[in-house]
Amino acid sequence: MPVQIPCKDPRMLVQTWDVELLTPNDALAEANLALQGLFKKAAQNKLRQQLKGLSVNMTHPNYGGVQSVIKLDIDVVPGEEARQQPAIHGREPDEMLLKDFKRPPGAFAKRLAALSPFGSMKKYLIIACIVVTIVAVLGIVVVITSGA
Repeated sequence: MPVQIPCKDPRMLVQTWDVELLTPNDALAEANLALQGLFKKAAQNKLRQQLKGLSVNMTHPNYGGVQSVIKLDIDVVPGEEARQQPAIHGREPDEMLLKDFKRPPGAFAKRLAALSPFGSMKKYLIIACIVVTIVAVLGIVVVITSGA
């Protein structure tokens, strides 16, 4: 994203969300990163500034402690260099990170699941809805064909 330097208070809000099938998506955690030092160094040196593999602890305003940890790469690139080498969208998943992924202790997903009366039954509710729909359609077909 293009940014003018100097910025008054450069910050980046990073959020993680879950994707729900039957209920609204939930914000899982967030981190507000102060980028003033990185931007200041980029403005002084007029060179690309990089942070690679930055571990960011993410919290949730309603729950105490760290809810997740992400690895983040940040590049601050001068405008001319950015025009010559445009950013790509996304990247391939890092198989090593996915293989070793472990949710931090006290993760807030378990707390949310405990609050939802249907959370542990979601899979069975979806199957039940499909079965009821199939039975209803078959019943309508039988009624229509027997009445004709």
